[in-house]
Amino acid sequence: MKNKYKYKSVNVRLPELAGERLQARANGNISRQVYKDLTGFWNILDIGLRSASTSITRNEARLMLDVMNGVFVESFEPWINGGFYQAIHDAIIMDNLDEKWEIDKGQLLKKVKNFDSLEIIAIIDWCLVWWSSEGKSQERELRRFKA
Repeated sequence: MKNKYKYKSVNVRLPELAGERLQARANGNISRQVYKDLTGFWNILDIGLRSASTSITRNEARLMLDVMNGVFVESFEPWINGGFYQAIHDAIIMDNLDEKWEIDKGQLLKKVKNFDSLEIIAIIDWCLVWWSSEGKSQERELRRFKA
């Protein structure tokens, strides 16, 4: 039986601890484990984004994209510990993004404050991927959110 998947070879360098954790889980097949871990991670992100997108409007999503434009995220921890809320809050106060995107700042801030960690991580990841993509896929991604 012919394998239905096409594979792309990539080389990565991992910090020692990450490499050790991966090897401990791999049972001898690191490539398979990387695939399983990444697929699981992406599935978890999809779950978080689906959950968050039920309450976010497209313009609220655009505001979040504005906030995350050019941001480098090394760790999600500061973002889930109040950083995401603070970034949204500050962008509204200092840059009037609520007026630009015609959203109710109080409603958006309440939504963001109520997001759980998974939803915040998923939204941030979505923003980062959005900014690294181009064209039609960007508009398609915005359709995840309410009009």
